Amino acid sequence: MVFDKTGTLTEEQPHVGKIHCYGIEENELLSYAAAAEYKQKHPIALAILAEVKQRNLNVIPITQAKYEVGYGIKVQITIILTFINMLQLM
Repeated sequence: MVFDKTGTLTEEQPHVGKIHCYGIEENELLSYAAAAEYKQKHPIALAILAEVKQRNLNVIPITQAKYEVGYGIKVQITIILTFINMLQLM
């Protein structure tokens, strides 16, 4: 995932724009991201969850979750591991 913060200050809330997928359907990727971010309250998580709701997609239940400061959240969905990591640009 790539995040562009343009508009965050003027619109006060980030939103999901264009999603580029390779080897996975857009709605499937969004559902996995929403599963990982489901209990998070930061603005990017809320934007992902709002997009899932707008598209009437289901949030996939997770079996385990672990958040590591500076690295993001790692969740287990049945037997699939999904990583939502922070991208640090320097």
